[in-house]
Amino acid sequence: MTQRVYIDTSVIGGMFDEEFKFFTGIFFDRVFKNEIRLIISDLLEGELASAPDWVLEFYKSLPPDNWNLLRAQRRATDWPNNISPRQLWEGQALPTASILRLRL
Repeated sequence: MTQRVYIDTSVIGGMFDEEFKFFTGIFFDRVFKNEIRLIISDLLEGELASAPDWVLEFYKSLPPDNWNLLRAQRRATDWPNNISPRQLWEGQALPTASILRLRL
């Protein structure tokens, strides 16, 4: 079964940081081999809009058929405190403040 992993801008940025580049590179090698499927929020896309060109190029190089886009709600109070993995996999909206409260 393919792993599904939520990433934020710090994971993308890890590709360009000497301290994290080695392990982040291993992670993205697995993404490109379709061993890991990414979960990306629309917030990440918004944050990357002002990123340097090389960061955007890397992001655009991610296999488009190997990630799911989540639409984040703007108010965490609109959602229960706990979100089940099924809700994520089915593409339901995800509040930003609840990302760390996933029940796995």
